Amino acid sequence: MSDWITVTQKTIDNFGGATGGFQFINTDPVRAAVWGSSDTYVAIVVNIALQHYRSVLPQ
Repeated sequence: MSDWITVTQKTIDNFGGATGGFQFINTDPVRAAVWGSSDTYVAIVVNIALQHYRSVLPQ
């Protein structure tokens, strides 16, 4: 079992800065509130999933 990773708004903002993606749904929680909260990028979710997957594979 892998450890939990906390994804904060700062994590999402940093990912947006690294990838050039600054869509409001990801970076502006107030404006995105009509959908409940800001949303994470699919790419960051896939990246985190791969990190977890690698952490549980036998060496």
